[in-house]
Amino acid sequence: MTTWFRTYCEDDDLWLYFEADDAGWAARQVEVRGQDSRPVTAASLEEMLH
Repeated sequence: MTTWFRTYCEDDDLWLYFEADDAGWAARQVEVRGQDSRPVTAASLEEMLH
């Protein structure tokens, strides 16, 4: 089962979503901004290291 957690950055009107791997570390991050819920960033750790 995939575990997600999120936090809200009020100054930037930005939701940060994190997908946790089996060890509990963030493996993917998704940033969603504004009232229209426009995605800003979506990347996995593997994609960033590549």
